[in-house]
Amino acid sequence: MTINVKCECGREHSADEAMASRTFTCDACGREVKVPVAGGPAGDLVTQMRAVQAEQASGAPVDAGPASSAMPKAKPAPARAKRARPKNAMERAAHHLGVKKVLWIPALAVGALCSALALLCLVVGPVKLLTTPSLTSGEGKWGPIFIDEPAQGLEEKWELVQAPDGRWWFIATDAETLEWENGRPRPTQGAWDLPVRPAQQSVKFSRLSAAAEAQAGVGKRYLVFGPIFLVIGPVLLFLSLWMRRDIRLVAEAEKAEKTEKTTESA
Repeated sequence: MTINVKCECGREHSADEAMASRTFTCDACGREVKVPVAGGPAGDLVTQMRAVQAEQASGAPVDAGPASSAMPKAKPAPARAKRARPKNAMERAAHHLGVKKVLWIPALAVGALCSALALLCLVVGPVKLLTTPSLTSGEGKWGPIFIDEPAQGLEEKWELVQAPDGRWWFIATDAETLEWENGRPRPTQGAWDLPVRPAQQSVKFSRLSAAAEAQAGVGKRYLVFGPIFLVIGPVLLFLSLWMRRDIRLVAEAEKAEKTEKTTESA
């Protein structure tokens, strides 16, 4: 009886049954080829290996005989279980019920506080801006009128003018002409130069400027935070009422179920 043996290079050989379990050299590639036992497990294993190699090379399934069906097949990975979603209103209400019971009261309190702060900011902000201390008492020829209070207690009336560099200056109110030299005003009346004074040297002007700037800044901050609180507050109130509704629905359903059981047992 002859045994057909195929080398890895593809060359087919015929060997006598007496050569079983022995090796010989392939005359095509020079590899050592082992002769399997006819009908034994070795022959099935070789056939099985060749079928697997051919399947990997071609990408198509190859029938390797009875031995291939005996090979253990890899089990497919189990599909990831999907989380079941609530289907009806009652299931949605019972979803995360413990969290809702804990959070609905704090959400209600914070939402009410934010809503109150929003109303406060939207009312106080414009009031702060409208009641900002005024630096001037009227309009002059060259700028607003500012009445200063110097150390000697005598009131002095000046016109407030701003230089191109942003600094404020006091000039005499009866100036007929006004020129600028190196960022400094030069008021004149006829052929006479009139007094000039930096506004920052005035204690009253510095005090009023600081107060006006601070109050305007507070008003602007109120107007910035007001809309933010106006959004956060109603959202938290809605969430708290929604959680309270779910808690009530579940409680009513449990109460109805207990009543039904009591009726059936009676």
